[in-house]
Amino acid sequence: KLVAQLWHPGSIFYGAREGSLPLWSSGPNPGSFHSETAHAMEVEEVEEVIQGFAEAARRMREAGLDGVELMGTHGFLIEQFLSPRTNDRSDEYGGSEENRLRFILEVIDAVRAAVGSDFTVGIRISGDQFQAGGFGLQDMKRIMPRLTASGKLDYVSVTVGVGGAPIPPMYMPGAPYVYLAAGIKAVVDVPVFCVGRITDPVV
Repeated sequence: KLVAQLWHPGSIFYGAREGSLPLWSSGPNPGSFHSETAHAMEVEEVEEVIQGFAEAARRMREAGLDGVELMGTHGFLIEQFLSPRTNDRSDEYGGSEENRLRFILEVIDAVRAAVGSDFTVGIRISGDQFQAGGFGLQDMKRIMPRLTASGKLDYVSVTVGVGGAPIPPMYMPGAPYVYLAAGIKAVVDVPVFCVGRITDPVV
């Protein structure tokens, strides 16, 4: 089965190069790999990106893939809207937790509407950002039931934010993030994937 990860980098990667696209983010956040400050997206631009996720998902279905996975992790745009660390907007897409969830919920709704009910749609999220001012497991245990309540997500894949080690090096103990997936599994009714140095089928 082939599933495509759909993502927008936000303030990560792009920008600061001749001919490159400007950085867009939930706010004037600094770029992760350069000195450029991201453009705080206007509501019309937020709506444009949401529609972009939906159109990308539709193209993946038309191309014959089996599903799409929304990348809500690793500091990318969805996580930039979700996290209080990077979202201090004063409009309907920022501030309170309810408003910070609006972007990701609208992406989920738009993608599901674009692909129909008989196509796999999952989401990859950080169980913990491991960053000061960001969200942790207890926050995500509160948030994830909100994301899965509509029945529009088929599964959740749990990893960590950029403050951790998304690809754990060999000196870390085996399966260091399974406890995060277990925490999420305890509060949702969809399948939950866990990742990170799972090197033996027994584990």
